Amino acid sequence: MRQRLANETVDAINRGDPLPHGRSARTVQRALRETIGCGPAWVRRWVRLQEAARQFAVEGEADASQIAVRLGFADQAHLVNEFRQATGLTPGSYIASLPKPFPN
Repeated sequence: MRQRLANETVDAINRGDPLPHGRSARTVQRALRETIGCGPAWVRRWVRLQEAARQFAVEGEADASQIAVRLGFADQAHLVNEFRQATGLTPGSYIASLPKPFPN
């Protein structure tokens, strides 16, 4: 049950929806701590940075300001700083490290 609640909570956080099943914030905090060892703020940050990495891989660094707006960062610099802190790479370095697609 706790694992399902954690999964549903992560999905709700990712979509920006209310907490699932009318659970209290404290219940969700306990469930997340017990199942993944981190609280909701860490999960929210992780999900947002995962999505940033995915969007950088698809769109490239040129769209960093649009990616920042879509994902709710204060500005492009905030996104870049969070990304660097989490990955140790700037978005440009991350994109350069991705495997290149095969030519057609």
